Amino acid sequence: MASPTTSAGWRCCGRGVDAEQVRSTRAQRRLADQGQAADPRSSLATHGRQPSNDAQTAAAREVLCTSMPGFEEALTPGEVSAGHVDAVAAATRNLDGEQAAEFTAEAESLLGDATRQGVDTFAKNCRDLARSIRARHNSRADADSATA
Repeated sequence: MASPTTSAGWRCCGRGVDAEQVRSTRAQRRLADQGQAADPRSSLATHGRQPSNDAQTAAAREVLCTSMPGFEEALTPGEVSAGHVDAVAAATRNLDGEQAAEFTAEAESLLGDATRQGVDTFAKNCRDLARSIRARHNSRADADSATA
């Protein structure tokens, strides 16, 4: 059984690896956008020998960290985990551009929550926020169509 100190060391080291993967995936994506490299999901799955769903998760994590850089900054020293970042990415996956922008505007508050909450609680709160934003936008759209 690992001691609490050893476990904390592994968690911190693992998060540093997660943050490095975000930066590497971002560099790969930029090269792919310029036609100089393969899509990072393909590279992670093929050369990184990761299952395709893990490669997809890593790519989504990078996109999220690019739009909410505070999460990447907190990921490096282990203030949040990859699970927290993945929770935000999952919650925003089906939001349209306007809804996602509204969610992203809450980044500072979400980051504070992530540093204080476990991943499961944080993920539920992210899903609830996304549902609330989506419902608000849907009710506005319904009201607009009723007046048109």
